[in-house]
Amino acid sequence: LAAVRFAGAAGEPSPIVRIVAVRTGTVVREVDHTAPATAAALSTGGRLLATGGVDHVVRIWSATKGTLRHTLAGHVGQISAVAFSPRGVTVASASTDGIGRVWRVADGRLVSVLSGHTNYLVDVDYSPDGEQVVTGFGRGDQVADRADAADARREGGHFVKRSPLGHFL
Repeated sequence: LAAVRFAGAAGEPSPIVRIVAVRTGTVVREVDHTAPATAAALSTGGRLLATGGVDHVVRIWSATKGTLRHTLAGHVGQISAVAFSPRGVTVASASTDGIGRVWRVADGRLVSVLSGHTNYLVDVDYSPDGEQVVTGFGRGDQVADRADAADARREGGHFVKRSPLGHFL
């Protein structure tokens, strides 16, 4: 198992994103987003890494080799979250520009634009079957925009996600 960590000291922005072995804490791979990184996610199985930053772009990397596969441009605000679909076919991004985007991993092509949000986005995730994307808003009074109400719900003014097994976290 692996986790993603930002290299900067607590609260310090850094362009370096590290993939770390969960059991040992050993750094397995480092990538340089080139601008301070604000979001990162590993694909299921850990073969791909997505990073997003203050430069408004998402980068897709080979997590095993550390090589850049695609640079995905189109946002006009910093990237606040990225998430891979369960099968790793697409990657979704959320931005402070209030737009969510879905990209095809194989070629970096934009698949969908999730617009109409009334606030900046702070989170994005997929339903367990990968068929729906859920975006989280920046204020407690506007919690989530979703294709299916069962995928997210309001809990005390916070955005609630489903686990891979379909349970709310």
